[in-house]
Amino acid sequence: MGSHKFWGRKGRLAILGTGIAMAVMTVLPAASPVAASASAAQKGGTLVGSGADQARITRDSYGVPTINSQTTAGMWFGSGWAQAQDRMVQLELTRRAVEGKLSQILGPAELSQDETVRTVFYTPGELKQQYNSLEPSAQAALQAFSQGINAYEETAYASPASEQADVPYEFFVLGQLLGESGPYKPAPWQPTDTVAVGRSEE
Repeated sequence: MGSHKFWGRKGRLAILGTGIAMAVMTVLPAASPVAASASAAQKGGTLVGSGADQARITRDSYGVPTINSQTTAGMWFGSGWAQAQDRMVQLELTRRAVEGKLSQILGPAELSQDETVRTVFYTPGELKQQYNSLEPSAQAALQAFSQGINAYEETAYASPASEQADVPYEFFVLGQLLGESGPYKPAPWQPTDTVAVGRSEE
């Protein structure tokens, strides 16, 4: 797909804007475990991250998160954490849809769509090139956002008890369908995944 003319200010803003948009999705499903624990998060919040880049996530009575941190990196990390906590399934399905990988988990019915996406969309190498062309501050934001997503998911999958509490029901069903011994677990989120989602929405 080397013929794509990517970049310019509009393209860069689209990708960073996608990270911002993903970070502020706040409408929670009624059955979300986040909504059930919202009262606890209202009181003292949840402290995530480490060192100077720690962030505190508090939620209002509707479960809507607010991220507070002393650093920009901490803000993005906390945003990624909250995003994974609220939207783990949506993150995975969106990533696979825009990268042409849905059929790997949903079967041959999605193969035609995947083939179309892989034909007309950017290759992994091109997405990496686009990420590398971002300003250092934008790269750092996407890295911290990805780290927050992955940190939450590692916490959610840390034990059978945490899986029962924090892994979405849909991933238990998908794990069974795929013949896995436990719930389906997404691969770690990469900064280029956010780039891919951003480019798909231009």
